[in-house]
Amino acid sequence: LDENLCYQYLNKAAERMFGPKFDLIGRYLLDVFPGANKKALRMYRQVLKTGIPMKREIYSPVFNKMLEISTYPAGSGIYVYIRDLTQERKHILELQKANFAFVREAERRELAEKELKIFFRLSEDIFFYRSYDGCILRANSALARTLGYSDEEFFPLVIHAEEIIATPFREFFDIV
Repeated sequence: LDENLCYQYLNKAAERMFGPKFDLIGRYLLDVFPGANKKALRMYRQVLKTGIPMKREIYSPVFNKMLEISTYPAGSGIYVYIRDLTQERKHILELQKANFAFVREAERRELAEKELKIFFRLSEDIFFYRSYDGCILRANSALARTLGYSDEEFFPLVIHAEEIIATPFREFFDIV
């Protein structure tokens, strides 16, 4: 673009994105794209004024794309390099959505686990989990009381469930 933001040159990729050269060369940017991103226009003018290169990611409503625009001083005008980030950003967005769903599911499971622990602890009914090989994986105080143990005696035994099952209550565990 020259100092008036008129097109001076387009490479093949720019032609594919914007259209044939003869339609753009010499034309003012806003005449060609009246809906051009205002941040991009400010960046172009800033580079023209200061001569300092700038890079920015913007959404272009004209192209409905996320673009990375790099602008460099070039004599009395500027070079503008545009890279389409749309697919890359869609992929990142999909990963963020999947991560959010994973975190939400983990939080839901953690809450369910806390609620189950409270339910176990407060229930007056007997509750326990047993593995397929007969080990008690979790039990509540009601089971401890039924078997004649205090919580302090019982819960360390749950880790070594075979000690509980070897008690006179073996029939109880065989039934359940």
